[in-house]
Amino acid sequence: MDKSIPQVAINWLLQNDTVSSIVIGARNERQLIDNLDSVGWSLLPQHIEELNTLTQPNLLYPHWVGKR
Repeated sequence: MDKSIPQVAINWLLQNDTVSSIVIGARNERQLIDNLDSVGWSLLPQHIEELNTLTQPNLLYPHWVGKR
């Protein structure tokens, strides 16, 4: 798959059930077209799981107590 990092990020957000809307911004027409190419394809389930794991926020005290 030959996709840019922003395309992967936007596509991942589009497949996330907890995201209700996505606002994309573009400095120029080229960036807008690149962002719009985030649709029409889907990340594989294992890629979504890996991105979900990598982006888990660190739990703040006291929520992390006993979970390490």
